[in-house]
Amino acid sequence: MIFGTLIAFYSYLTAVQIIGGQKSSLLASVEPLSATVLAVLWLNVSFTTIDWIGSVFIISTVFLLSRKTDKKKEAG
Repeated sequence: MIFGTLIAFYSYLTAVQIIGGQKSSLLASVEPLSATVLAVLWLNVSFTTIDWIGSVFIISTVFLLSRKTDKKKEAG
């Protein structure tokens, strides 16, 4: 368990160095959705309405956070 955690954390830190903190955080926020998809496809777990709603919230949050805003347009 310790080594699995260390490997995952080291991989995340390496990703932060390579692609930056903002992109790494956005990709990390999609992890619950990818875990759900794998559980449904691989483990045959049922996917209920509340799961669909949560997935839509996750995806919409990632899109909202990844939008680039032009500070000059907002100020003027």
